Amino acid sequence: MLHGIIPIMMFAMNAVLNLPNVHLKTARVLRPSRRQLLLTVVLPGALPEIVSGLRIGFSLTLLGVLIGETKSVSVARSAAPRAR
Repeated sequence: MLHGIIPIMMFAMNAVLNLPNVHLKTARVLRPSRRQLLLTVVLPGALPEIVSGLRIGFSLTLLGVLIGETKSVSVARSAAPRAR
């Protein structure tokens, strides 16, 4: 499951770090609280990239589950006694 969380975190961090400075500077003119700045500027600006990270993370998690199940079935088949 870790292979799905890492892309989500990376996309979220990248989205917040690459937010245009003009948005933050313009919002600071109005002197919002940290909460208001987060909810009205940072979150809406970063949300598209965060959703993309969620899509990729969920896809990788599903892929990992499918590969793990396939591998476990093949191991179980090879360990099972064979009927003669």
